[in-house]
Amino acid sequence: MGHSEVAFAGATTGPNNLPATVVCADVPARYAYLTTRIAGLHAVRHLEASPMIRRIKGPGPLPAPPRGVLRRTS
Repeated sequence: MGHSEVAFAGATTGPNNLPATVVCADVPARYAYLTTRIAGLHAVRHLEASPMIRRIKGPGPLPAPPRGVLRRTS
């Protein structure tokens, strides 16, 4: 069974060992995904969800250095 809503999933150690980024069309779709498809997985014993209101950091180009400052190259 595939989960097309999952954009990223990773494995870690500790109490929360499977973080995932899920993309849903809206809040009702997110609720339906969590309460039907995820809740139906017998291995899931605990779930913590927090919505991402907006992205603060992400990949992008390096900003240009201020004038007069040389960028170091290794």
